[in-house]
Amino acid sequence: VLTSTGNAAAEWRRRLESKIEPPYEEIAVFTWEQFGERLLRSHPAASGLEPGFEVVGPAERLAMLLVSFDELPLRNHQIRGNPTGLMKRLMRRIDESKREGHSAADLRSRAEAMEETEAKREIELSELLEIHDSRLAGLGCVDEYDVCSLAARMISDTPDLGSAIAERSPHLVIDELEDLTPVRANLMAALAPAITSVAASLDESRASFGPG
Repeated sequence: VLTSTGNAAAEWRRRLESKIEPPYEEIAVFTWEQFGERLLRSHPAASGLEPGFEVVGPAERLAMLLVSFDELPLRNHQIRGNPTGLMKRLMRRIDESKREGHSAADLRSRAEAMEETEAKREIELSELLEIHDSRLAGLGCVDEYDVCSLAARMISDTPDLGSAIAERSPHLVIDELEDLTPVRANLMAALAPAITSVAASLDESRASFGPG
């Protein structure tokens, strides 16, 4: 079972534990990001990551960039005496771009259609995104959006891997399909050809404004 949030996953696990008679090996309920991380850790050689890689959250990534704030390419952004506030706003933009599956190159392409001042800021954001990912990699870390992207790429680049995953988990249940962001959708698309069945639920009242 794949769902969008840790709270939803915990509720699914509680309900399933009350319905499934033990013994069983595992109640396999994950958020998309937890599932992506599990796949990467289960296949370290194919993932291209160090076996002990860490998944770091927003606070750690913000601190990582603030340590060398004066070296960052932010000539066209107004600091207004508060580098932390500016970096929080830029981190939200970075996370939004990664969630949508946009690379630094995509941001630079988008800048071509913008007015000069806005375009310069977008190019700086693309440079900051590259620095962000380079420094994470140097520390042996990834962020939560990377785990889905890297897992999808790993499955697509390793033809036998999808079959191996499907052999262990042939049936996929997706809750809250309205929260299927592009990076999550890429992981689902990579898995789908090998999976025996997929069942998904969708809250139509939320679908029009959810990320999916």
